[in-house]
Amino acid sequence: MQRQYSLIATLLLCTIILAAGCTQNAGSSAQVTPPTTSPIPGISGLGLLPSEVPDGYVLNDSHIKRPEEMGTFALDLGWQGGYAIHFVKPSRNPFNSTEILQSIAVYPAQNITEILAYAVQGEKSDKDMVFSSLPSPRIGDYSDAFSAKANTQPIVKPTDNPVLTGKLEPGQTVIKKDFVEIVFSKGNTFEVFRMSGSEANYTILRRLAETAYRKIV
Repeated sequence: MQRQYSLIATLLLCTIILAAGCTQNAGSSAQVTPPTTSPIPGISGLGLLPSEVPDGYVLNDSHIKRPEEMGTFALDLGWQGGYAIHFVKPSRNPFNSTEILQSIAVYPAQNITEILAYAVQGEKSDKDMVFSSLPSPRIGDYSDAFSAKANTQPIVKPTDNPVLTGKLEPGQTVIKKDFVEIVFSKGNTFEVFRMSGSEANYTILRRLAETAYRKIV
């Protein structure tokens, strides 16, 4: 059950990069590097620790991603490894729970700028959400931040992301909540932070992203 919830949470986090119409034939100029077949040493050390998140949040899941979990588009862009971690602040009403999601991906450094541009473009193409720009967090080589509000609360519908995660299993759905999100890169490392739910807060999320950034060598 926890693993299934983890997949749903990861899909929620990774509703970015070309959700509307981008495929491996999208005309990308990114250079391709074959994916690794084993975890990148030390990648789990880039994840937040329970002691580094605000009080009240519990670790729901953390796992190293494998190539077989990834979509074709991510692999074609040179995905080399990844790690995901998910914290939840429980609530009696699941629609009111707050989540902190961190997704780490490693790509060829020369492709990162293009990948991040795709990420932001794809995220903001979600017609179910209304997006607003937030002040740049000024983290790493490139960073961006934005918030999103669902047109109707709550939105429950299937979702998938071809770059950072694999395919959605038939019949699975995710709850689309209001959220704030930060993306940043350093070298060949690309990270996405999302805080969703009733207590989503840009200041808190930026502090967490800064903590994670300092872990990248």
